[in-house]
Amino acid sequence: MLSTKNVKMNEKDFNKDDAYITARLKAQIARNFWKNEGWYQVLLKTDTQIEKAETLFQEAKDLAKLK
Repeated sequence: MLSTKNVKMNEKDFNKDDAYITARLKAQIARNFWKNEGWYQVLLKTDTQIEKAETLFQEAKDLAKLK
């Protein structure tokens, strides 16, 4: 498809963004079937900020007890 649009592919950049591209495609397909609920459910699985936040719940509970 790229060649039909006269777009040159940089394989290094493509490989670097492969996981992002794959997640977006999956999310778009999920949105077609399950609307925004499907979209977010797919994207949040690959969101590094969400992953980090999930590891901090126990710390947050401990900090709340200090008050």
